[in-house]
Amino acid sequence: MADQFTPVPVKGLKTNNSAAPGTDLVSTLPAVANASNPTWTEGNDVKQSVDLNGAQRVRLQNASGTEVGTTSNPLVVSTDATPAADSKYTYGTATSVAAGGSDTISSTAPADTVVAELTQVTVSSSVRFKAIVELFDGTTATPVAALFGNANDTKTFTVATPEAMQITGNTGGTAVFRVSVTNMDDFFAADMYATFEYNELA
Repeated sequence: MADQFTPVPVKGLKTNNSAAPGTDLVSTLPAVANASNPTWTEGNDVKQSVDLNGAQRVRLQNASGTEVGTTSNPLVVSTDATPAADSKYTYGTATSVAAGGSDTISSTAPADTVVAELTQVTVSSSVRFKAIVELFDGTTATPVAALFGNANDTKTFTVATPEAMQITGNTGGTAVFRVSVTNMDDFFAADMYATFEYNELA
């Protein structure tokens, strides 16, 4: 029997992908170099795989998206994430709205099929005003907020859930965010101003 100072060689009895691990398994976690994708057997003890340049193969299980790379070294890139947004800012004016009169101020229309999410609307005027924020699909206006201001006020509507305030661009360019403004003054006509902040989803 060897004493405590005598080296005792240890040798495993299994090779890569040859059998299921047992209670006497002595295993390591190095990789095996493969020119093409390895095919494993269910339940076997296996090593990681690298190509002949040492690059590790990675594949995300159950990810939806586009597979890129090569057939021997695939990588799935998920497309489940929210699309990147392009922030927009537009400004409009309703000129000389008569006392007691109304008009509309609209954002720039998104391009055909482009989805836009409203994030903020700001309205101001030199007279008392009412402003109804609307989502307009080219046919129907859906009111989503009301702002009331005194003379020289600036009122802002900040959207808590932009994904609930969407329009989709159409071929006629008539789908817009808009504000229906009313001059609440009894005597004076006035200009009214609105700014629209929104994201166009890529």
